[in-house]
Amino acid sequence: MNNKKLLFILIVLGLIFLLTQLFNQKKERSFKSELVALDTSDITRIILNPKAESQKEIILEKTGNQWTAEQGKLKVPAAEGSLDGILRELISIKVKSIATQSTARWKEYEVDDSTGSRVQVFSGNKKLTDFYSGKFGFNPQANSMISYLRLEGEPQVFAIDGFQSMTFNTTFAGFRNKNLINVQQNDINRIKLNQGGKTQTLSKTGQDWTLDGAMILDSTTVSGYLQGVQNLNGSEIIDTYSAAGSADHELELTTASQSVTVKIYNSGDSLKPFIMHSSANPGVYFKEDSAGAYQSLITGWKTLQSRLGQKK
Repeated sequence: MNNKKLLFILIVLGLIFLLTQLFNQKKERSFKSELVALDTSDITRIILNPKAESQKEIILEKTGNQWTAEQGKLKVPAAEGSLDGILRELISIKVKSIATQSTARWKEYEVDDSTGSRVQVFSGNKKLTDFYSGKFGFNPQANSMISYLRLEGEPQVFAIDGFQSMTFNTTFAGFRNKNLINVQQNDINRIKLNQGGKTQTLSKTGQDWTLDGAMILDSTTVSGYLQGVQNLNGSEIIDTYSAAGSADHELELTTASQSVTVKIYNSGDSLKPFIMHSSANPGVYFKEDSAGAYQSLITGWKTLQSRLGQKK
């Protein structure tokens, strides 16, 4: 009788163990897939409070196929592709482990409201998820990056594979259109540059390039210049600038189908002495130093001039 009882107890304990394991496995699978479970086609609005902006709110809203970005009183069309990283990360969050369940350690992982980047995602008026994206670091054992995430209203901090913390900790400027020139190099047939009242014109005739209709240029140098200006962006957006007076440099680039004019003004700032404005992006001014766009447009032109009378 005692042996039967012992056998019965062992069987019951075995069943309990198996059920516990099965339940934990199902719970773990559900946990991983449902922590942030989204379909990007359902997302119509994202509210960010990124650490990089000292938690200043950024509202990203979708109407039809177009996203807008809003901060304070400024609302602009979001630059093409600027939300791709955020949408991609929202559907690829995979939890590795629980880093802590202690609220006292939130600051350590940068997931509270003063150190983290808050992310709220909506479909219409329905909130799909709400979480804080914290710090990131390197996991030497897995040879990969790891980020930390906490769901709003929950104490647990989760360790996540990847660069989510960097993606969600963005700035409003990251959603702005910074385009100055966006054409194909082979489509360009003329560039006219006016500096201090003196105008020079770089023109294409057949396969040859000439300056002011006379001097043939080194084709390799021309190709390098065109490659540098065909897809050119500004750097620091200035929303409060208003152009006064004429531009110091005015460059007009022409293709068979369009003309783009870039004007360059003196900013009065010794570190970033130039203000740039493009007809391709009329609502934006950019503050620039002597590298980047200025180097491609103006310094590159000086290289063209040094190749006058040469041909390869």
